[in-house]
Amino acid sequence: MAVKVAGELYESVTGQLFEIGRQLRQPNGYPFDPEQLKNFLQLAVEGKFNGIAASAVRSPTLVLHKTTPLGEVQAKKTDKCFTGKQWAYRDGDIDRWLPGQQSAQAACSVGVYQLQNSKGTTFREMAVAALKVGPGTSLDLLAKKAIKEQGFIFTLSAIESMVDRQEGGEDVGLLTNGYANFFFVEDSDGSVSVLRVHRDGGRWRAYVYRLGDGDRWPAEDRLLLRNSDTPTL
Repeated sequence: MAVKVAGELYESVTGQLFEIGRQLRQPNGYPFDPEQLKNFLQLAVEGKFNGIAASAVRSPTLVLHKTTPLGEVQAKKTDKCFTGKQWAYRDGDIDRWLPGQQSAQAACSVGVYQLQNSKGTTFREMAVAALKVGPGTSLDLLAKKAIKEQGFIFTLSAIESMVDRQEGGEDVGLLTNGYANFFFVEDSDGSVSVLRVHRDGGRWRAYVYRLGDGDRWPAEDRLLLRNSDTPTL
């Protein structure tokens, strides 16, 4: 499946190509092995990255399980989130990484996506699939620009609201069998992290991870996205 390249990603890629051209034109000569450069560029032209041919048709990384409405959520202090009796564990990095105040969040629809890769999926791969961009898209572009601009970010109080509804007997799409439910959340520096909640032993646990964390998560886990109801990603 072809990927349309535009905006900052287009500028970044063309900038790299121009830099190669500048290096080749230096009066003192190219500082690296030009034959290796030629070979690498030919591989790139053929869609072979790290020596492996890129697949022309990609299987979906995420498949829509259901869509759930989420009402308006009020602002709340971060250190007051995930503190009720139903919470068995709360990651200390939540307060260290995220802003001290969770803002109010407007009503929206939530797409609940099932992961698909039997070999596991990283957070970067989830973001790439959700945004329908190339796998080489930088973390900065994924986090600070595209994810927030698409409105996929949740506040902690919104996540709490969904957990409360699931605990109350309403099926909002959250897994309650020990597998993970992932949400994109905003850090205090404007970047993006990933919040994981799962239910174990009748109570919930909350953890936070960096978007660039390299762990691969099983196909039994789910990713939730605000303002998304696309069947496959």
